[in-house]
Amino acid sequence: MDSKALEELIRKGESQNVEFKQSASSAKDLAKEIAAFANTFDGILIIGVDDKGTITGIKDFKETEQTISNALNHNCIPPIQASISRIEISGKILVAVDIPAGISKPYEANHVIYLRDGSSTRPASREDKQDMYSSSIKEGYDMLPVKGAVLDDLSQDEIARYIQRRNARLNTPIEPFSEFLLMKLNAVAQINETLIPTVSGILLFGKEPQRFAETRLGYIRLARFKGKEVGTFIDQVDEAVK
Repeated sequence: MDSKALEELIRKGESQNVEFKQSASSAKDLAKEIAAFANTFDGILIIGVDDKGTITGIKDFKETEQTISNALNHNCIPPIQASISRIEISGKILVAVDIPAGISKPYEANHVIYLRDGSSTRPASREDKQDMYSSSIKEGYDMLPVKGAVLDDLSQDEIARYIQRRNARLNTPIEPFSEFLLMKLNAVAQINETLIPTVSGILLFGKEPQRFAETRLGYIRLARFKGKEVGTFIDQVDEAVK
């Protein structure tokens, strides 16, 4: 993320996907916000900005980076992967922590499960926890690595088209292709420090998804409901991967 894109996010204020922190006061404090994003949506934690959106900057980038790293790896269970960027605006140093929605939900911070609710962070209710555990079980197969697949089996053109459509709808800056972007999209899984395409990654962005046993039997199910809520079922169609 460049300084112009970050300034635009700061101008819009805190939201479902953006949280301000004036400083990295403690790993425990940061872990709460990080886990909430990982449990809910992709999010950006901006350090060096107060609650009103005033850019204050940080004093020591290395110290701040270490506190963030501790929060990600020691205060969050399981550990959370995020991108940490040092960005300068008007002579002041800010830190942007880009947190993808996790694939190993629920994540705990200091032994508590948190969720993002609007521009606030709150502890998960009993029902929230049940939903996350249930979703984790249902989505497990999609997140499995595909045996024999490599990063080159994913089409950068397909990913770029998807990102353009998604970001146009959400009105967010276009993200360049990167390994971190692939992780945010759950298109890859990290196995022994190697990124391997997942079942969902190959199904959505694969150049030849039919080459792999895990995806040859895959299909996309579309369902139609009456109104805007998941309630009264109208019809559905299943489309096999060809």
